[in-house]
Amino acid sequence: MKVIVGLVTLGLAGCAQIKAPTDAEAAAADYGPTPSDFEQTIRQYNAARLKDPGSAQYAGWTQPITYWFGTRDSSTYGYLVCVAINAKNSFGGYTGFQTDGYLLRGRTVVRYFERGRYGASGKVCP
Repeated sequence: MKVIVGLVTLGLAGCAQIKAPTDAEAAAADYGPTPSDFEQTIRQYNAARLKDPGSAQYAGWTQPITYWFGTRDSSTYGYLVCVAINAKNSFGGYTGFQTDGYLLRGRTVVRYFERGRYGASGKVCP
């Protein structure tokens, strides 16, 4: 029990070290070029990730917005796009629409947020 409490405490202490950029830092940050072909970039990314990429159905694309993701060591800046995806699993059945988030820099996915979430800070996508 003491080990679990210690790990939870250590994990929460690690989260507390993540600090959001100031307004000035966010305004001066390099987010890269605004992705114009983000749908194609995300479809290509998912072609390597999904069990049956040909079965993927996409709905509810959001427009790219500037976004940052931080860890204790660094922050990554880019454009966040959220989209709901329904695809077949290993058993051949559809999983139902799940909203995933993608942090893009140009035509590259630099961070994937499965089901729109990332750690203790909450969800990045609805």
